Amino acid sequence: MTIRAVVAVAALAALAPAAWSAEEPEDQAPAVSAAGPPLRPPDKRMFRILGVTMGAEGFAPITEVLGAAKVTTRSTGTRVICYVGPDSTRVVFEESPTGWGYTIYSFMTPPTELITSNACTALFRLNQVTPNGIGLHTGQRRDELIELLGPPTTGESQRLVWLFAAEEPVTPGSDPRLPPDTTRIAVRTKIAIRIKHSKAARITVFSHQKPLPAGDAAPH
Repeated sequence: MTIRAVVAVAALAALAPAAWSAEEPEDQAPAVSAAGPPLRPPDKRMFRILGVTMGAEGFAPITEVLGAAKVTTRSTGTRVICYVGPDSTRVVFEESPTGWGYTIYSFMTPPTELITSNACTALFRLNQVTPNGIGLHTGQRRDELIELLGPPTTGESQRLVWLFAAEEPVTPGSDPRLPPDTTRIAVRTKIAIRIKHSKAARITVFSHQKPLPAGDAAPH
């Protein structure tokens, strides 16, 4: 399933080890790349925000804590729920057939990038400086972001991207999106941050997963 951030449906049957690119849009599965340096494993606290953790369990643990929210399905098949704070900061949790994630939109984000207010549940304790589990939040400067996350995989004046990769065991049959005999998955995480007025205006944290056949090494 998916928290923010965003994924086009990628075939779970594609099992060949591969690197992936930071240049893909945040809402698409990473592109295959022939080479690249090894990537660090993600810190699982990246997926915790507002006292909830987005993961394979989907929206149920989120709505139990933050309150009921309207589920919207995008054309890509990604399902989203949204909460909005008093200062118009929004957090959008997402789940797709291959992953999960979330995006935080601050009040600095252009209106065209925001989900309409009537699609979001009001959440009084959400605001621009609401941090995730590692202290990341909108409004932070570039140097503060790098202090938290280390040097970005790619960096531009208005967009910074960090990529992470890991291999994890899973209990066969525990995730209906995976083949029932899956025991190991490759997990690829992207943090993409849009910069406006030298500060983070939109933060996307998204993880994709795919099953690994026995004996395969995790892709980087």
